[in-house]
Parts: sequence; structure tokens; C-alpha cells
Amino acid sequence: METSQAPSQRNSFQILVALGSIVPWTLVASIGSGMLTPLSTYVSLNFFAQRHTDIPPQELTCQIDMSPQHCQLALVDGNRLVTVLAFIMPLCQFVTLPLVGVISDAYGRKKTILVVYCLSNVTLIFTDLFVFFNVSYWFAIALNPFLNAQLVTTVLNSTCVDLLASHERSAGIALISSMDTVAYVIGLLVGMHFTLHQTFLIASCIVPCCILWCIFVFPETLPPEKRSLSINYRSLLPWDPLPILWRTNTLARLSLATAIAAFVDESSSRMMGTYYQRVMNWTAQDSYWFETYWDFSMIVWLTFIFGLLVIYIGEIGTMAFGRLVGSVYVFIAVFIRKPSLAMINCLICAGPMTFALPAVAGLKSRLVNESEQGRMQAAISTVYIVSGSFGSILGGFIFEAFGNVNAQGTFDKMYLVALFLVVLNIAGMLVSFALFYDLFGRTHHLMDERARQFFPSMKRQLSEDTMLAAGLENSPEEYFVALAVALTMELSGGLLAARAFPKWDPEHARVFASRSRSIIDSFWCSCQLCAVASAVYSGHKDASDDDLMQFFSAWPSEQRKRVSGLLSSCSKKGTGDIDAAIAEAEDQVAAEGKKAAAAAEATTSADQKPAEATKTLDEKQVKQVHSAIRWGKPVEEIQKIVSDLGIDATMTDAAAAVDGQNGNLALHISAQNGHMGLTSFLLDSRANVNAQNFNGQTALHMSVEYDMYFQTKLLLDAKADPNLENTGGHKALTGLEGAKTGQDAWDNPMNILKAAGDTEEELKLAFEALAAADAKDMDRVVLAQTGMRKRKQCPQHWNADRFKEIMQKF
Repeated sequence: METSQAPSQRNSFQILVALGSIVPWTLVASIGSGMLTPLSTYVSLNFFAQRHTDIPPQELTCQIDMSPQHCQLALVDGNRLVTVLAFIMPLCQFVTLPLVGVISDAYGRKKTILVVYCLSNVTLIFTDLFVFFNVSYWFAIALNPFLNAQLVTTVLNSTCVDLLASHERSAGIALISSMDTVAYVIGLLVGMHFTLHQTFLIASCIVPCCILWCIFVFPETLPPEKRSLSINYRSLLPWDPLPILWRTNTLARLSLATAIAAFVDESSSRMMGTYYQRVMNWTAQDSYWFETYWDFSMIVWLTFIFGLLVIYIGEIGTMAFGRLVGSVYVFIAVFIRKPSLAMINCLICAGPMTFALPAVAGLKSRLVNESEQGRMQAAISTVYIVSGSFGSILGGFIFEAFGNVNAQGTFDKMYLVALFLVVLNIAGMLVSFALFYDLFGRTHHLMDERARQFFPSMKRQLSEDTMLAAGLENSPEEYFVALAVALTMELSGGLLAARAFPKWDPEHARVFASRSRSIIDSFWCSCQLCAVASAVYSGHKDASDDDLMQFFSAWPSEQRKRVSGLLSSCSKKGTGDIDAAIAEAEDQVAAEGKKAAAAAEATTSADQKPAEATKTLDEKQVKQVHSAIRWGKPVEEIQKIVSDLGIDATMTDAAAAVDGQNGNLALHISAQNGHMGLTSFLLDSRANVNAQNFNGQTALHMSVEYDMYFQTKLLLDAKADPNLENTGGHKALTGLEGAKTGQDAWDNPMNILKAAGDTEEELKLAFEALAAADAKDMDRVVLAQTGMRKRKQCPQHWNADRFKEIMQKF
């Protein structure tokens, strides 16, 4: 879950350095695009002009002079083709973009981008055949909707998200777009000095260079442990990843805002291109200069201004600013009759019109799990492209109706095109602003501290007791809690059909557990149910009531009673009673933990070194033991389970048993679930504290990742190696992904407070750490929210006066 903490913001150069070899690959690949894009329209005009003249194909030069009649007639054909393609494009993008997102999440970014880059250049091959040998251009036209540069952009955005911290993702995606535009401008400037044939020859030679770079230099940014390898035929269906866009109210509103921006911009762009060609002598040279000015504006705005706007007015404010400038741009453009004035208008206003996609992509990446980033970026691109295609259809229809030549050979209805452009943009701006106002409040807690201070009135008015709940609003964790509650309540009545709910694999349940530990103790059973429902769903069979009731009946009676009581409170009582119910459930967990710890102390062993197992447990026995540890069973019950295995196994044998699917040992499971008493018991049973699973994770990796400070100290005291690296190259003391450093380090005062239980010693240690902390490293809002939560969790030993003194310091 994103907090409102304001971590340090790296400048643009530092972010580019963090992106590494992705930047030069983007630059080189985009040079060819810059050379070809302005010519693509004129290539199609030369193709259609063959229908209206007897001039040999090699002598057609609409890219040099648009005044000949055959070029003007070809423009009508080209406009109709674009309109037809706009109908086809949404379907094609609907199929390809989500598929690319799923594949990149499953197999990694490097392999995916190599494949999609090669496929996207198949269109260039057929275009070359037309340019050099007059082979029918219809082949290139047919492939373009399926195989285009947007596929590459989608994977690049996911790569940026993998490499950057959450608060830097919008700026990082914007910088990649900016670098893409820099190279694009270079391509434009190069293309201006060559003939059409020379330009296509040079651009075609760039492609093999990019392929080699992708094979040997381009990094793999998605390590195996973060990939969603549960891919099946259902996940390859184009509509499968799309529900992520409306999983919460905030995501749904962001998706709608993105769709409106794409629809309005593409509709306007569709009309403006041919509008200029109608009202003035707009040649290929003008198109080159216009593209150059447009891209220069993008470079300046995205590189130097976009990041600052995100810091001070947030992603939503940045989108609103871009929407306003876009409307101003169109209003001015319809009155222009000279190419030079069009260039000036473009230079000033074009940049902000590109803010929507990087702002939404960065913000949405903070609202989903790391294993879903490819799906999210692909889904965003799908919405943007499909909505833009519908906008292009509308623009083509309007231009076809009012922008073409009449029976007298004039364009007497162009004023209607101009009027429609203005009305469309104003309407889009007003609707967008209504959405932005709502989203501003919903995402206020995700903004930079400077933005929150700049717009304090936009924060939703919340009571002190509900502030923590607001911190969860519209986050993936909140959604998962609601889903877990719904599943369990439906199950209790025997009414559940698993197909009615989104799939949630065990990895999602684990991530949810780690990121919402203050809630998960109350809902762990529900999370396990979600995992089972997912397994049944993924097995391509219907989840009957009997299937799920059988699983529910297998829960321990105390767990069923606990969840039933909690859900009853949550469904029938008010907010205060819900908090009381959660606090009561958490007290039960704390009591069970103390009981386990006491039992563990009674069974300590003098020899702490890892022992060799003398008995080997089979797969079923391993799962039985690991399940008991995962559920936090008392030590006595776990010992009885081991003794009842029938193979004379000891706890040492059980501690050394490896899960054949992921390589986890009992200590991994105990550590990742925060069962500190069981962790101590397993260490006393001579468990190997430095054992690694198949991804190289140790128990210390997991304990650090999930902010379990006191358990982490226990592991370190047991000689856990803090420098042991996992397969991703991350040391144990930096967590699973190497991100637990700096303000999120394992021993950061905020993390100590979060981990503290209702004991005088732990709270005293947390308060002392907070008192010694530097004020600039702490976020008052997060500290206040954490304090309110701990006040409820620690009613016996919470020192309100001491916490008030610390708050006053900050």
C-alpha cells in the first residue's frame, strides 16, 4: 500500500541513469520512427494517387507538392482509409495489447520487447517493398493495426515501472517519452535532408542494430520471483487483464479520464492534420517542421516541467493542466491560416497535451501489485489506443461530411469542422475537470508532501478514527479485503460461484498478507479461501458449493469461529464497532503469539547450529507441517503433528523439510507470516537460519521485506547472514526486492513502531527511536496514522503523552 510519505525525489538526470541501457535503445529505435512517420501519410498518398493519374509510380511526388489534382483526390482516399482503419484499430489493439502485457508479466520484459519490436517492423518491410519495387501497399496497411510501435511502448513503460520507485514512475515514463521524442526529432531533421527512398533505406538499416542491442545489452528488469507464471489460456484472452482498470472506484475514474483524453486528442488530431492541408498549402516540408516543433515542445515540457508539476500539483493536477492547454491550442488553431503561426502555437501548447498517458500510467502503477505492472500498462495502453481510435473515427466522419470538396470544387463547410473541434475540446475539458475534482480528493494521500501542503482543502474530511481507513481507500489492499470478506460471507451461506470474482492466486494472498499485516490477522482464512477458489478456477472447472464448503469445513474450529464473529461485526455494526472487532481479533493473535513464544522458550536447545535431518518427509507430510506453521498453530500442536507422521521424525527433520514447489522451509513460512514465537521455536530446533528457497530468499529476506523488526533482530541474533543475496542480487537486509533501504530500512523508526506489539519494552524502543530520528526523514501524516492504529492495537501499554511529544517535535 502506498503511504503518504514523501521520499526524496531524484532529478531527471538521476532517473535517466537509473533507467540505464533502456535509454540509448529507445533513442536509437526512435530515430528511424522520426524519419518515417511524417512520410507515412505521403507514401499512402502516392499509392492512392496512382488511381487518379497516368503518371508513372516512380514520378509521383505528393510529398513535395500537394497542389496537383491527383494528390488532392488521393487525400480523400487516404482520409477514408484512416476512417476505416479507425474502425479496425480498436479490435486489433484490444487483442494484441493486453496479450503483450500478460506475456511480459509471465516471461519477462526483455524477451517480450525483442519479439514485439521484431513484429512491429514487419510493416516496415512491406512499406520498403512498395517504396522501392511498387509492391502493393495494402500488405503494410493490413498489418499496421496489429503490429505497431505501441506494443513496444507498453513494454517499455512496464520496464520503467520495474526500475523506479513508485513516486518516480510518472516522471520516469515521461522522461522515456521525452527521450523517444528527442530521437524522433533527430530522425525528423535527418529525414528532411534526404529523399524518400534514401530515408527509408537508412531507417531500415537501424532496425537490425536495435535487435542486436536488445539481445546483448537490454536488461531483464522483472526477476523470476516477481513474474506471474500462472499463465493459462484464460489469461491470454484479450479481455482477461482489462478488469484491473475498474477494480476500484479510483482506477475506474482514472480509466475514464484517460479514455476522454485519448478520444478528444485523437479526434482533434485526426481533423487538424487535414484541416491545415485544406486551409493552406501544407506540404511535406511543413509537416516535417510541424512535427519538429511539436516534438521539441514535448521534450521541454516532459523533461523539465512535467516532474515539477507532479511534485507540486500531483498527477491529477498535471492531467488537468494538460487538458486545459489542449483546449486553448485547438481554439487558437482553427483561426490560423499561415504555417508559421501554426508552428508557434504548436511549440507553446503541444507538450502539455501529452501529459495524460505518463501521469495515469505512473499513478495507476502505484495502485496495483508489482506482479501486475505489465497487465496494468497494457490495459492503460489499450484504453488509450481504443478510445483514440473511436475519436479518430468521429474525426474522420466529421471531416468526410464537412471537409471534402463540394460539387462546385470548393470547401465551403470547413467552418463546421472548426466549430466541432472547439466544441469537442471544451466539452471534453468540462467532463474531465469534473472527474479530476473527484480524483484529486481520492489520490490526495498519494501526492508528494509539497502538493498536499499546496492543496490542503482538497483532502477529504475524515475523523481521527477513520483516517487509517482512508489511507486504504481505493488501494489494491482495500479491494482484496472487500473481496475476501465477500467470499467468506457468501461461502457461509453456500451461495458462492467462484467465477463471479476476479482470480487471485496464492502469490496475491501472500503479498496482501505482508502489506496489510494489521488487517490480515483477522482475514487470513479469507485469503486462503481466495487462493483455493483461484486454484479451482484455474483448473478449468466450476467451483461448486461443495468444493468450497469442503475447504471451509477443514478450517480449525477456532479460526472459523473467529472469522465468523468478525464478519458478523463488520456486516452489522458501525465503523467504531468494526474497529473494536478488528482490535479484538488482533488481541487474540497477539495472545496466541505469546503462548507460542512461551512454549518455544520451554523447548530451547543448547546447540544452535543447523542439524542434519535424519528422516525425509514426503510431499504430503511437508505440506501438513508447513500448513500448521502457516496458520500459527501452538507449538504443542505442531510437535504432535510431527510425531504423528509415523516415521519417527523430529522437529529437526521437520525444520529441514523443503517444499518441492518453491523451496521454502518451515522457517521461511514462519518468518514471512510474522509468527515470531514459532520462528524462535524453529531456531531452537536447529533450523538453518540461512537456508535459501528456489529464489534465493532467506527467512531474513522475508522478515525485512514485511517490516517485522523484532523478528528480524531475532534472526540476526541467531547469526542470519545480512549480506546473503537472492537470485535477484538483493542482500537479505534489503528485502526481497532490495528496496528496504534509506527511509524504508528494516530499522527505520517508523518500521519499528509499526512492528511494535502491546508490550512496554517494544513500544519504549520504538518511541526512543522516533525521538532520535531526524525530522526531515519523517512524514507527520504517516506517523499520525500509524500512531492511531497502534493506539488501538496496544491499549494496555500505549503512552499517549509520549507519542504527543514526538509528534510535536516533527
